Order: sequence, then C-alpha cells, then structure tokens
Amino acid sequence: MPAMPVPRFAKPKILLMGLAPHIANSLEREGFNLTRGSFGTLYHVEKSDRYFPVIPNGKLPHGFGESDLVVIDLDSEFGPTPDFSDKVTI
Repeated sequence: MPAMPVPRFAKPKILLMGLAPHIANSLEREGFNLTRGSFGTLYHVEKSDRYFPVIPNGKLPHGFGESDLVVIDLDSEFGPTPDFSDKVTI
C-alpha cells in the first residue's frame, strides 16, 4: 500500500463517512486533509414487534469530533443480513 500523501491544505479537516474509495483517493491526491470512516454495513430487518440486536461493524476514526467538514453518504446499499447469534450486549 502506498504511503499517504502529506496534505497541502491543513484546513478544513474533512471526515468522509461511507463514501466510495475513489472519491477519497481523488481528494487526497488534490492535497485535502481527510479521514475516512464508516457507520458499518446496512442490513435489512423485517418490520416486527420484536427486538433485533445491533451488530456493530462501523469504524469511527480517532478524533473524528475535531472535523471541520463531515460528508456522509446516506445512499448506501444493503449488505447481507448478519448472523444475529453474533450479537453484542452492552
């Protein structure tokens, strides 16, 4: 994997959540200071009166609260329905 380029622009600090890698790569090549993250894979749950566990699989980068600009892709594709036996109880 090639080394991350040093950003030409220190500001704004940009957080990209769920965007396609080619978008982030293009912005990095132009010298923008960005971090990538994800809320995890979307999965379909049938409408029901019962509870379903949440399977956390996202990645929030360290220091994400210090971002000046946050870009979120809300038009993501559904992934496979997870095995709910992997649930996490908090």
